[in-house]
Amino acid sequence: MEYTVRVKLMGAAAVLVAGGAGGLVASTWVASSAYKARWEQASKSERTMTVTGSSRRRIQSDVATWKITVEGRGADLQAAFGQNKAGVRAVQEFLKTNDVKADEVALSAVATEKHHARDKDGHELADVAAYTLTRTFTVRSTDVRRIERIAGSVTELLESGIQVATERPEFTCSKISDMKVDLLGDATADARRRADTIAAQAGCRIGEVRTARMGVLQVTQPDSTDTSSEGRYDTTTIDKDVTAVVSLTIVVEPR
Repeated sequence: MEYTVRVKLMGAAAVLVAGGAGGLVASTWVASSAYKARWEQASKSERTMTVTGSSRRRIQSDVATWKITVEGRGADLQAAFGQNKAGVRAVQEFLKTNDVKADEVALSAVATEKHHARDKDGHELADVAAYTLTRTFTVRSTDVRRIERIAGSVTELLESGIQVATERPEFTCSKISDMKVDLLGDATADARRRADTIAAQAGCRIGEVRTARMGVLQVTQPDSTDTSSEGRYDTTTIDKDVTAVVSLTIVVEPR
């Protein structure tokens, strides 16, 4: 796991990024040497160390949201409505056949779009040449694996001539807020362990925490390294990694 250690001495900062056990030993030695060399010149207020710790947890989504839009087109409203109605019935039968419960499905009202005729130069005229009517099914279920499977077989509707457009299911976890405190606690403990190691190598010890800065949670695909200053929330996969980061500025005291 990558991490960053920042040692603040005499207004200068030494920043080290390392990964794995070998990187930890190397970065600890360099950080300790840098700190030791400037310890005597540093005033008490400057004897601080800024360390970043992190924690990561693999979770599984518990809510799936999937949208299916049915379209009906026709030269007049009656024709468009008839096609749309047939499509709605086909989708309802498809969902029922795949054991989607009625209380897991919401169906929107009909949305109407007019297509105006155009003259030879492409300018829109007042006359209506055709209509498009759409209705959207929103499927929301806690059986995420079932929805993932059903979404993969929606081509059956297309093959039967039903005009449907589907979006990729979105997979979310309703319990992320509940685990946030534990994740930040683990990240804080990780930062203190790193600070302890560096201070010990320099012949010092850590004291009080001056400041603590919590980063935003990153919810990503498994093993992803994607991050964002505003936080990420990937909804494309059922399994996800949740990463928390905490930065501590800690006083370093002589042993």
